[in-house]
Amino acid sequence: WTSNEAAVLSRQLKGLISYPNAWNSRAHFIIIVDEILPEPGHTAQQIFKELLLFKVFNVIVLIPSRGRLRAVDVYTWFPYKLPSGKCGEVKGTVILDQWIMEGGGRFLRNLSLFPPKIPLNLYGCNVTAAVVPKEPFVMSFNRKTDDQNVTIYDEGTDMRLFLFIAEVMNMSVAFRFPRNTKEIWPVKLENGVLGDLIDKNADISFSALTINLNKSIYFDSTHVYQFSGLLWIVPCAEPFHQWTSITRVFSAPMWLLLFVFIIISAGLMYSLSNFHKDIIMDVGPYRTMSDCFYNVWAVFLGVSVTKLPVTNHLKVYFIMLVWYCLAVNTVFQAYVTSYIVQPEYQKQIDSVEDLISSGIEYGFYPGITLFLPDTSDWRIKEILSHRIPCYGDTCIRRAIEKKDFATVTGSIYVEYMKAYVSQNKSVVCTFKQECKTKLTAMFLEKGSFLTENINRLIDTALEAGLPGFWWNNIFNKLRIKAQVEVRVKLLEDYNSLLLTHLQSAFYLLQLGYCLSFIIFLGELLYYKKRKKLIR
Repeated sequence: WTSNEAAVLSRQLKGLISYPNAWNSRAHFIIIVDEILPEPGHTAQQIFKELLLFKVFNVIVLIPSRGRLRAVDVYTWFPYKLPSGKCGEVKGTVILDQWIMEGGGRFLRNLSLFPPKIPLNLYGCNVTAAVVPKEPFVMSFNRKTDDQNVTIYDEGTDMRLFLFIAEVMNMSVAFRFPRNTKEIWPVKLENGVLGDLIDKNADISFSALTINLNKSIYFDSTHVYQFSGLLWIVPCAEPFHQWTSITRVFSAPMWLLLFVFIIISAGLMYSLSNFHKDIIMDVGPYRTMSDCFYNVWAVFLGVSVTKLPVTNHLKVYFIMLVWYCLAVNTVFQAYVTSYIVQPEYQKQIDSVEDLISSGIEYGFYPGITLFLPDTSDWRIKEILSHRIPCYGDTCIRRAIEKKDFATVTGSIYVEYMKAYVSQNKSVVCTFKQECKTKLTAMFLEKGSFLTENINRLIDTALEAGLPGFWWNNIFNKLRIKAQVEVRVKLLEDYNSLLLTHLQSAFYLLQLGYCLSFIIFLGELLYYKKRKKLIR
């Protein structure tokens, strides 16, 4: 209930807004003026303008009719339909119906008092969007026109969705880019794209913006059109050097056990060859400890000995030794061949524990802290206490290019970067970080007229699978632009065995030559010293 004075209505509206949990600007409002006015249409127009300041548009104004003593005129307005409104501004009023107070009372036209006010077609009205260029959500390209380079923004998952909405709703779009792109999400609401909404410099904001409680208090959010988690980008594990292919077949204790076995076998062969002093059939390579060692070493390497044993007890032991060495050599050759052709990789970082123990530096955007799980976990505490704050894509660039850094960011952005850097023959490794799900949406001014229609079109796009189509289209364009042939490597593919794969064998041969030369020098020095002592 109000009078002809605008201040009365303003006080009532401010009183209602003081209850934010109950205020709903899209509710049905009925304004009753209980006096006959000389210019009821003008009064209704002023009321609509006052209500527009509070984003109220589903409203009717009841004013006693001047033409009939017992009638009430029902005034309303349509924000995007002349003559009452144009592009959300009040231009006049419309008498929707009239209540005739005869008998029990009736409406003259019996129309709906609250018809749909916001059409899907906005007839070319201007809509300003505050965005931040951020791949792959908002992307641009340069087009040369009249000897000038013009930057056009029409690519990216968020941008494609917005342009789809703008085309269906017949909107003329313009873009604003915030000066401070460092603090967009979600550190400070007054900066960046959301700050343009608060300052009423933009009608809608988007650029991979996520929903949280603070934003819901100050803005209207659209339906969620993208769900994502967090992924860590970490350096990929380096392959083992090819010269280590031989040593990695067995573990260090196993190698030690094999050498101990060779020494024990040589000693046992020496004992069996000298078991009966009166039997001198096994002479030569089985009578001395060094000869027995050479024979065991030959069998172990799979080469022939200088002379086979003659006595029965030594034959039995020799056959058992050959069987054992054959089994070991078969296993060794099978594994060493696979290691040479397809080398294994070192330990890959695939958990937060591995990341902490690796000792490499890591960092991420401070706003990501909001999506991390329970901060009382010792792992999260360790991460937060040693992280390096990053803004933009500096962390990701360092992690990919220098491979000495780890960072965490949205999974969708990581997938894009993996596809992007793969064209440059780089490798990106990731692992999943437990977190709260990131819900991506667009934001509008609180009580915006456009929210309901935009939500309807977002649902339509999602049901049609358009975001997935746009996502694949971006990847295809990226591959074509890079002019890189994508080769699919089958599981049956193999690498040819080349001379470079035998590095470890040559290294081992070189080590043997060095040891032989040192022993040879030792023998010469020993012989020379002994000769002097004899003289």
